[in-house]
Amino acid sequence: MNKFKREAIRIGMRAAVRFPALLPRALAKYFKKLWNKNQLENARVLYAAGNFSPRKEELPHGMRILDLSCTSGFGESVHPCARYIPEGIGEGRWRYVMTLTPLPQGIEYFENPEFLVSADGEEWRLPRGGKSPLIPAPSDWVGYNSDPALHCEGGKIYLIYRRSEYMRSGASVRLLVTETEDCVNWSAPSVMMEEFHGERELAVLMSPSVVRRGGEYFLWYVDGAGGVFSIMRARSGDMLGWREASAAEISGLPEGVEPWHAEVIEKDESELLMTLCYQRAGNYKSDRGIAFASSRDGGVSWRVFGDAIEPGKYNFCKKSLYKGSLLKDERGAFRLYFSGQDEENHWFTALKSSGLPL
Repeated sequence: MNKFKREAIRIGMRAAVRFPALLPRALAKYFKKLWNKNQLENARVLYAAGNFSPRKEELPHGMRILDLSCTSGFGESVHPCARYIPEGIGEGRWRYVMTLTPLPQGIEYFENPEFLVSADGEEWRLPRGGKSPLIPAPSDWVGYNSDPALHCEGGKIYLIYRRSEYMRSGASVRLLVTETEDCVNWSAPSVMMEEFHGERELAVLMSPSVVRRGGEYFLWYVDGAGGVFSIMRARSGDMLGWREASAAEISGLPEGVEPWHAEVIEKDESELLMTLCYQRAGNYKSDRGIAFASSRDGGVSWRVFGDAIEPGKYNFCKKSLYKGSLLKDERGAFRLYFSGQDEENHWFTALKSSGLPL
């Protein structure tokens, strides 16, 4: 595509995003569709040249960048959620499973959940017969899927994810859940929660995380309705009908920051742990960090502890960090999976297995 046509599409796309009321809806959708198709063409050219690898750098013991080039995102990814299953699952009796989303060059249309398996939590692959991405991009080239999370229980894996769909007068944001017993065959998705908003008010139902305690399911998610970001907590008996959604209290965050993405796991019967990706208030593009928090009242209130992980120290996360995921491995040690953005806006997912404040 020549640069003049690309620039015309870019201008139309920016107008559709920034001034949705000024363009007929069909025209705005048309520009978004053209832009995403053009971005895919450019990404294929870029990654065909092998430019997606992180710059060589010396990382400390216990940290490594994961090779996730088996995914549809050309190796670039964000929003990992990893789980350890002691008894294993699927044909390979996989003990480690992970979901994440590709994000080549930061293009949200390609942010659709993947599902990977591993024997050791370090070398990852698609299960035999698995698809990449697991959840396909919407056929209209406009909406997208994002923010996947895993919940493992009773020999099943539940994949929760967020779908944004643009409609006549705004957009629908839904949390959906699908399940598998073999890592390959997944059920039809069911709706967990749904909200309808204007096209520029879609920072809702982000980064879901489910834990089962005392016979009930508890859901945490980030909500930015009205421009104020909070971590919400809800409860359910069946993972579908959620009630009593209310904002959780968080103490100890650095001044001037707010939640962006979070994940909750059970440390033991009395304590929950959270990895909390935070951002500077009003800065939604970069310079995000990851903090750790603890709760002893079932996730109603949280206390931030230890040192946060800040961007800038290593090349692969020079610009920003993204959502983190904790798991306890076969030795009872904690591992952190998280993503970082380099100075050229590439996203890589890393594993940190030592030096955590836990």
